[in-house]
Amino acid sequence: SLEETRNAFYERAHFGTVFASADHAPRYLASRIGKLSGVLALELRIAKPVILDVIGMSEPASGMIYSIPDHGRASVNQLYLRSGHLPEKSRGKQIAIMETFANAHGFQLGDNLNTIVNGKKLSLQIVGIVSTFVYTGIATFILLKLVDAVLGLRIDTEDETRGLDLAEHDERGYDL
Repeated sequence: SLEETRNAFYERAHFGTVFASADHAPRYLASRIGKLSGVLALELRIAKPVILDVIGMSEPASGMIYSIPDHGRASVNQLYLRSGHLPEKSRGKQIAIMETFANAHGFQLGDNLNTIVNGKKLSLQIVGIVSTFVYTGIATFILLKLVDAVLGLRIDTEDETRGLDLAEHDERGYDL
């Protein structure tokens, strides 16, 4: 079923199912939250709203910028590198952007993305193009639901029993 497929997909991608935010929270809370029943993985990240100055757009766009772990691969909501590399903490002013955003606005590795973060102008060099299972999974799920509603994802039981070769092409594709 679609629900089972979605659940398996979320598990493989370590997709978070509960999100919480706080303006200020001591780090020791992470260990306490991690001990709660049902918490399989926990990751602390910084999320900030940003203003994006994108060439070709008549008005600035708004977006979110998220920190990535400096200890390697994220344990929740993993990023999947499509090209380039993830930002390096020691290099500063680097960013990895979503593949869909890059494609929509013609961004490539090495381009600069002009932003306003915390009221300060900041030009960030694009060093990575990423996708996430969060976006990909949700988009795929929605697309499958739409296709199922419009065309249907399954054939009827009678045609399935007869076989698609007969049902769709009115000829036998194989003889057993």
